This record gives sequence, C-alpha cells and structure tokens, in this order.
Amino acid sequence: SFQPATVYDIIWHKHHLSFTIKRSKTDQLGRGTSISIQKSSRPSAFCPYRTINRYVTRLPSIDPCTTPLFCFRDGTPLSRSACHKFLSHLLSQAGYRASEYNTHSFRIGAATSAAMAGVPGRVIKRLGRWRSRAVNLYIRPMLHSSVW
Repeated sequence: SFQPATVYDIIWHKHHLSFTIKRSKTDQLGRGTSISIQKSSRPSAFCPYRTINRYVTRLPSIDPCTTPLFCFRDGTPLSRSACHKFLSHLLSQAGYRASEYNTHSFRIGAATSAAMAGVPGRVIKRLGRWRSRAVNLYIRPMLHSSVW
C-alpha cells in the first residue's frame, strides 16, 4: 500500500541529509532506498539541503511521523496527478505547450543534462536508480547520444 514520505524519513547531518524512499517502481518489495542530498559549501538559494530545510519548517504543525512530507496546507498528501496539474498550469502560464510535459520530464531533464555534461552512464544510472539500459530512454537523442 502507498505510504507517503514524512519529515520523519529525513535524517539531518551537518553537511548532508539522508532521505528514505520507502517504496518505488524499482523497489517493489519495499526495502527502501536512501538518497543523500549534499549541502552546498556556500549559501545559495539553489542549495537543495537548505531549500528542504526551509520547506520543512513551513509544513503544517502536525505529527512529523504521520504528516506527509509533500502535502497541502491541510496535511493531505500531494498526489502525482495534483503535481501534474500544477506543472501543466505553470507551463501554460509560461507560454509552453503543457501537453508535451509530465512529471517524468524531471527525470528526462536530469538524465539528459547529466549526459550532456559528460557524466558517465554508470553514474547517471546509479543516481537515477536505474538497473537496466532503460536509462537510455530518458536521455533524449535529439539532445545527446546514448550513454552506452
């Protein structure tokens, strides 16, 4: 069954945080996967560590063990469809054709950007938690050739 991530799933360290993904498409048995997010050496508005820290302090003050990490103001979990709807709205407002994008566009963009920056395929595969050559489906050929 679906178990949304909670604040309790984040372990804060001085220079990074660890976040546990309880279950995913690549982890059907629910063993969990730990993701590490590094703190930037210099303060920056783009530091994911600091951004998550600011976000967590603004969450509804409900039980951190049960309140979903990604939720609406009332504590209701944020669904994939709600994310897609919001993404479509933002893209339309910015003048893009929203129908050409979905929530997987972030994985596509990250894999393609990494390949274009010369990141080795094995590293892209690990960072994206791919276990097969499926990673190549995410690297768009018009932007970069296969990493293999």
